[in-house]
Amino acid sequence: MNFNGFKAGNMVLLFFLYILFFGITDIAFAQQRAVLSIGITPASELVVVVQASFHSDYGCMYPLTYQFDIPQGSSGLKVWKKNFSTDTWKSITEKTVNDFFNGIEAVRFDYPKNRAYVSVAFSVDTDSLLLEITDSNDNTIFPLYAGISKYYDNRRSAVTVTADDWQWASVANWGASQLVSLFRSYNLYVTVGVISDFHYTDLATWSVLQRQVDSGFVEVAAHSRNHLHTPYADPTGEINGCYDDIVNHLTLSEPFRRNSKEYVYAWIAPYGEFDHTTDSILTIRKYLIPRLYQTGYMNFSAWNDTMGHFEPCNPTLEIGVDTNLATMNAIFALTVRSGAVYHIMWHPQTLYNDRNKSYLINHLSNISNHKDVLYANFGHLYLYHLIQQANINTTVGIDRANNVAFKFELKQNYPNPFNPSTTILYNLSKPENVTLEIFDALGRQVKTVLRDMHQSMGQHQVIVDMGDYSSGVYFYELKAGNHLQMKPMVLLK
Repeated sequence: MNFNGFKAGNMVLLFFLYILFFGITDIAFAQQRAVLSIGITPASELVVVVQASFHSDYGCMYPLTYQFDIPQGSSGLKVWKKNFSTDTWKSITEKTVNDFFNGIEAVRFDYPKNRAYVSVAFSVDTDSLLLEITDSNDNTIFPLYAGISKYYDNRRSAVTVTADDWQWASVANWGASQLVSLFRSYNLYVTVGVISDFHYTDLATWSVLQRQVDSGFVEVAAHSRNHLHTPYADPTGEINGCYDDIVNHLTLSEPFRRNSKEYVYAWIAPYGEFDHTTDSILTIRKYLIPRLYQTGYMNFSAWNDTMGHFEPCNPTLEIGVDTNLATMNAIFALTVRSGAVYHIMWHPQTLYNDRNKSYLINHLSNISNHKDVLYANFGHLYLYHLIQQANINTTVGIDRANNVAFKFELKQNYPNPFNPSTTILYNLSKPENVTLEIFDALGRQVKTVLRDMHQSMGQHQVIVDMGDYSSGVYFYELKAGNHLQMKPMVLLK
């Protein structure tokens, strides 16, 4: 092999070139690369890997539901999870259709339909997770991966609630806070839009909001600093400044936090107004979804590849303006039947005076606590939807006879950087003679791991020991029939 024109430098330069290469790759090909990669290890474990930049941008702390076809006649199955291969397996809590639960790690088995629904979240510490299913005798079974459910736990439809103008929750009247507590009493999640300028939201009001966040069911969205009409005189201050005010004044709950990084997913547009400048700033700050004000919508908005966030969406109705109980209940029933999203919004200054009225109490009772409906905060609903409908690299799976459908693929070694050994995984789409070789940064072959070794279709792994080699950037190349792929790796001693 010959790397023409490649000049050797010192070890530090090579390492930073490596980092630069992967950094550019993450940015330039973000839309082409899969958000998730899903496959089966040789030990029959399901491995799920989220793209590192996506994990950083959005946290991914809300559970996704992975579906598996399980062997007919199964019973007493268990699902286990770990994040690192060296971790101890931990069992995932089993739930049934008779349980009411949302947004937690859980497994639900539908034995009559030979299907398992496994809902798990990524860890703060790693981009990957491993799953295994065992029978009552602790034997590993071989399920067929069947995709990610449209909604968490394969629910029929979803309910989410957004509220504007949190600043109305002043110490003098406690209005929005009382309303949030009312919705919580029905197990309804509320995403509240904060106007963050000090003249609207003083320290006492932040304290009230923090207590509501700590009580659960509450997501905090940005609603600008000053609630102005567009175009804003200071659009960066209105949009990014509001985001900064939220994370500087509040400690967000764990599903909206990954270690020290906190996530504000939603922009609630003042007056429902939206322009190109706003759109661009939302892209730069990694907002996930802007919400406008026109009612009458039940479907998800589309993902905009160019802007890197969802198109602006609108709620189904505004409760407090819409007060006809029969009509609202009928719209909810239609939404559930059609498998869509029932998204209600409210303004505290409008709804507060109706907090004890029968139409509100009866409607909240009607739409809440259904075991076949997902209840989630607005940002998590759209984060789940983004991953569920994103580009995903998948291995079809393993059937009961251990037949595997794979495409040819050389995977990134792990750990990386490494010292002194690392694992290389690859897939063969059919039986092939395989050669795996290591090259240094000058293109010189330094190690042959495999030479024309005949291997079967499926996934393979080899452990490469580089203990006798010096620190630096190396390249590993896999040849199999007419296929050839190469990837870099870093040895750091």
